[in-house]
Amino acid sequence: MKLRYKMMLIIVTFALVGCLYITQSYAIWQANASQTNANNMTAGCFSISFSGKNNISLTNAFPISDTLALQQETPYTFTVTNTCTVDANYKITLNTLNTNTLTDDKIKYVITEGTATAGSVLSTNNTRPTTTELNDLKASITNLQTSYVLTTGTLAAGTRGSGTSITSGGTKTYKLYLWINETAGKEVMKKTFNAKIAVTATNPDTVYKK
Repeated sequence: MKLRYKMMLIIVTFALVGCLYITQSYAIWQANASQTNANNMTAGCFSISFSGKNNISLTNAFPISDTLALQQETPYTFTVTNTCTVDANYKITLNTLNTNTLTDDKIKYVITEGTATAGSVLSTNNTRPTTTELNDLKASITNLQTSYVLTTGTLAAGTRGSGTSITSGGTKTYKLYLWINETAGKEVMKKTFNAKIAVTATNPDTVYKK
């Protein structure tokens, strides 16, 4: 009996020593560290600006040739600028209004960033905005009738300085010429054409319009 008691005591003693050894070994090999500085993150921004009057009107105009239109007509000039730190793809649309009395197919146009080229007729063959873009345009333009995509492009991002200051990125200036097609007849007399320019800018996750 005493021998069995001694054996159990020896076994328990070894078990306690073993547990103590394992605990000490874990303490020796475990390393703990914590961050002393806060994580700082500056979010990029996405925005464009549009400079230029927003309304276009042809009143008391008459049919003329493409050559004469580009030589004598005063273009509608506007500038698109990326004012934030994310690259922007943009789409420029001409949005006709339902106050028009002159049908779109009588109108010719040229949009240039440099040298003017031959005019194109506004028609159902022109590219149209996407459904989402068109819905946004309807919400922002009163009396919207039809939209035509005039051109597309990309504006490079600006850079963020100290604090909240941002140096603007890419900028492009356009000239839009509009005139009555020389093939039109007397049906255009005393008619008017009204429209607005809109710029829709996108990055992969955002749609922003001006």
